[in-house]
Amino acid sequence: MSRLLRLTLIASTVAAALSLTATPANAAPPPVPSGCALQYFVIGAVSTCDPGTVNAHRVELHCQLLGAFPYMHFPVWGPEAPTFLPSIALCLPLHFGLGPTVHAR
Repeated sequence: MSRLLRLTLIASTVAAALSLTATPANAAPPPVPSGCALQYFVIGAVSTCDPGTVNAHRVELHCQLLGAFPYMHFPVWGPEAPTFLPSIALCLPLHFGLGPTVHAR
């Protein structure tokens, strides 16, 4: 392997590793607020929160049809629930869930 090719390989590996560890300036908030828990399944998601941490919470889940193009997905929201009840979001039949998020107020 030539010296230039080896140097290029090392430089690209270092750049990739640094880009994975860097936090972007417009980073999104965490998917789960503090005091809440999220359980994610293939067809749905459940969120629960500790008493006294938030007033209400709801779970958002993006569902996609099996075998469809990646841009053909839609959000599904669970009901807004008080702290002592879970919020559950389920996908339609033949769909699977992607990227659940808990929203609290």
